[in-house]
Amino acid sequence: MQLLACGLGYNKLMRAKLRYLAYILALAALYLGAAKLGLTLAFTVKQITTVWPPTGLALVALFLYGYKLWPGVLLGAFVANLLTAEPAGVAFGIAIGNTLEAVVGVWLLSRVVRLQPALNRVKDVVGLVILAALVSTMISASIGTVSLALGGLLAWAAQPRAWLLWWFGDMAGDLLFAPFLLVWFSGWRQLGKRSSFETSALLGGATLVSIGIFFGQFSFLDSHPPVTYLMFPFVVWAAFRFKQLGVTAVSLITSVVAVLGTIAGLGPFAGSGTPQQQLIALFLYIILMTTSGLFMAVAVLQREASEQKLLRQAKDLKVARNKIRKELAATTQREAHLKKSNEGIIDILDQMLDETPSRLNNRSR
Repeated sequence: MQLLACGLGYNKLMRAKLRYLAYILALAALYLGAAKLGLTLAFTVKQITTVWPPTGLALVALFLYGYKLWPGVLLGAFVANLLTAEPAGVAFGIAIGNTLEAVVGVWLLSRVVRLQPALNRVKDVVGLVILAALVSTMISASIGTVSLALGGLLAWAAQPRAWLLWWFGDMAGDLLFAPFLLVWFSGWRQLGKRSSFETSALLGGATLVSIGIFFGQFSFLDSHPPVTYLMFPFVVWAAFRFKQLGVTAVSLITSVVAVLGTIAGLGPFAGSGTPQQQLIALFLYIILMTTSGLFMAVAVLQREASEQKLLRQAKDLKVARNKIRKELAATTQREAHLKKSNEGIIDILDQMLDETPSRLNNRSR
């Protein structure tokens, strides 16, 4: 019997290890796929991209499933960089930076903000933007560019500029993909509460207008940067009607189209300045649009929550008022009964007092 119990325990342990290994390999494969997508957007050297999608993927994976999956990030990043034909030492150094970036970002969000995946609080959005997108991404940019410089793939004189571009790329990966993955993972079922027509109109309209803006179809406006604000009505629509689900979807669609158009030399951000200046202007636009939409969605949620609270309080007050009315009516009815009883008692006492002298006189005779 004891041997059987030991055998069952061993099998359970082996299944748990195999499941853990499967999770690691799955995350590594997803990271590798996202990395290959990001590497197609390389800017100065193959390892520095305009947007690095694995940053958001790794952050969300470790946040939702725990730090124990960090080997998946390390393995995926290492293989992805090996495929760019760079030395193993450089690839490993970059992979360490990517892994630490995700681990530190999750730690900050969990300990400092106590992030809720729905992003329905102001501090959730602030924490995601500042602690994850701005702070933790500095780790990967620092370790990555130093690794490239030590490996002879990047001149030390170019390291500061490369650091800035790396930082912006990872920041964009966090701001574009992490909010989308977090919100849709926890609340995609809520999308069914809106009509499919409105959903299609929002996403389709955002896609068409963003293509028109960032692929230069609005030539009559001379591709002036203010044309980019034509996307903000869609962000407002998404925030009021679809909350975080809509905002993250519209922001992701617009940002991806904007990046592709700018890389192709089209759209309002490709018109003037150096490529670095164009890229920074594009990133600032993405940050402004995404954060504004998320904050607006939070404000709408808080307003609706306040309205629901007021409605509940009004309902409670109405119930209390009806209860008081019933109690007052019951009290009035009891008082009427008491008054009637008192009158009856007084009549009896008066009758007794009137009859007492005549009875005494009859006895005296």
